[in-house]
Amino acid sequence: MVPQNVRDALEGALKTGGTDNFTEAERKMLERLLQFGSSRVASLMVPRADITALDENEPISELLQTFNEAGVSRIPLFRETLDDPRGMIHIKDVLRWLMAEATGQSSKNGKVDPDAPVPVNLFDLRAIDLNKPITTVKIRRQILYVPPSMPAVDLLIRMQSTRIHMALVVDEYGGTDGLVTIEDLVEQVVGNIEDEHDDDDETNIVVDPKLGIVAVARTPIEELENILA
Repeated sequence: MVPQNVRDALEGALKTGGTDNFTEAERKMLERLLQFGSSRVASLMVPRADITALDENEPISELLQTFNEAGVSRIPLFRETLDDPRGMIHIKDVLRWLMAEATGQSSKNGKVDPDAPVPVNLFDLRAIDLNKPITTVKIRRQILYVPPSMPAVDLLIRMQSTRIHMALVVDEYGGTDGLVTIEDLVEQVVGNIEDEHDDDDETNIVVDPKLGIVAVARTPIEELENILA
């Protein structure tokens, strides 16, 4: 049977071993790319129970502590429940606000004034009021809202065009099902991306004498296959 398009030809070559001109790493990336092309947001999202988020009425001190403990760069905000999302906070904006407060550059409405002159030899961390509610500090950013059935490729294109790299997955009733970042999408093609803050000792699979093999629910299939091989 003659392949109808390039995708069919590539899938056939990968199945029959007709990709000898590619390295093993390139072949695996091609396989992941083909899988990514048919993936939906629902299969890639972080489930609701694992989302790290904060109520917008929490103090700045709680926001800083959450960033420190979670080791993430973006945290979604909500009011009372995750089904009432209010945007997200980026760690870079928090740092800019802290610097502005410590140097007296913040304007009266709470926004950071980028044109304000930097006071010479004035940097006072005691000037920062960490008890302020997050909602009173003007550093909140927009977040995307997408359905679970949305193709993952479409979400990646939308994130690139809007420059908003976090999306909440919302069901037909308006409830929050999960969360997807641009890193989650890119990892589907290039594989797991670990940065300087990832725990090297994190174990997804353990062998228990009584229970047998115990795996974390989000363990990559390839990692589980290597244990079972």
